[in-house]
Amino acid sequence: MITSSAPPRQFSPSGWSLLQPRSRSYPRISTDIDCDFCVVGAGWSGLAAAHRLATSNPDSRIVLVDGGAIGSGAGGSNSGFLFDVPFVFSDDAYKGREDEGRFEIRLYRDVINGIRKLVKSHNIECGWSEIGQYHVAAGKQGERDLGVIEKSLMNLGEEHVVYGGLEIADRLGTDYYTRAIHTPGTVQINPFALLNGIVTSLPESISVYENSPVHTIDEDRPVRVRCDGGTVSAGRCLVTSNTHLRAFIGSSANLIPLMTFAAITKPIGPKQSVGRQDNSIWGVVPSSLFGTSMRRLGDDRLLVRNTYAFAADYNVPERIWARAQDRLRVSLQRRFPDAGNIEIEHTWGGLVSTFRDAKGFFGQIDKGIFAATASGMPVSILYGQQLAELVLGNDSETLGFVRRYSNPGRLLPDPWFGMFASSGLALQQIRACREI
Repeated sequence: MITSSAPPRQFSPSGWSLLQPRSRSYPRISTDIDCDFCVVGAGWSGLAAAHRLATSNPDSRIVLVDGGAIGSGAGGSNSGFLFDVPFVFSDDAYKGREDEGRFEIRLYRDVINGIRKLVKSHNIECGWSEIGQYHVAAGKQGERDLGVIEKSLMNLGEEHVVYGGLEIADRLGTDYYTRAIHTPGTVQINPFALLNGIVTSLPESISVYENSPVHTIDEDRPVRVRCDGGTVSAGRCLVTSNTHLRAFIGSSANLIPLMTFAAITKPIGPKQSVGRQDNSIWGVVPSSLFGTSMRRLGDDRLLVRNTYAFAADYNVPERIWARAQDRLRVSLQRRFPDAGNIEIEHTWGGLVSTFRDAKGFFGQIDKGIFAATASGMPVSILYGQQLAELVLGNDSETLGFVRRYSNPGRLLPDPWFGMFASSGLALQQIRACREI
């Protein structure tokens, strides 16, 4: 039996959900249900797994269950960068591993192409913007990290444009950055709207339930997934609950639960310059992992995201929330000191999983029970698709890639683990202070 140590927590709603509320809700589980597959977690991995199961087995009965409202978790709270190149580039710049790097990028682009087809065929309104992204640096640490990105892109033969400080200032309306690299393949979206749009486009063989936390999963034939209102009996169960996987299987998940914070401003005024008129939407990601991501949205709002905090119980103390909100305001002021008072309208926190020397967790965890979790939209979607392939008994080069990158290193036992994670995060953010 797998027992959840804590129900998934609902944080303050993301600004995405307030800007574009969803038009449909789904029932709670209120009775016992029989099905072929039960997918626990309706984020990016869960949706991808359910969709792949349904398209590969049209006659199968699939139940997709989420502990909260669809889009209220990490999947609907991120910055909205559907990236086609690695989010973090390894220090070796893929030198000698070019084929592996190109294969990884191809997988991400296949994911984006699949989502693009869904968006177009179902007319999903999610602010789909094929404008690429700027990798930016503001200080020495950022410049060093940006150098690794540039070397990686060159070794992989990837299209990119390098901008100096004056050029990037002209494009974004801020002279805060000293150097930037633009890569054209990233798509920027409203993640909450896209998640909810995809749910409405799922095949009819998938039954969706929300606000139905899972308490236990009994390995057996069938697997029994127990919720407040009933039990789902399934031939196989796929757990795609992101960071909450740790609540089910404990330290064996080898994941580090973090919370990161974001804010969306009120629309900026006509005299508040934050970029050229012909560059009215843009997005930047930090060359240093712990820096600030920022977007200018189509309705003249700014999104800002930074600060990582260890979230042992899937939340953080009030003092961390307060510090994060202050840091978000400071990041805006640093970049646009002449824009006057840019007012923040919505602030929220979202959970993210990270791993030692791995992209995620993936594999079978008990008889009839399989699990996958990763960070970043394309990676999470890829993991969900391949978890379905694993459950169906298929094999491929893509599945081999996912398995290869899903052996996270072991972590220290509690309480040392939390102390080490917290101090390590603090040190990394001090080193990247200029990038924040």
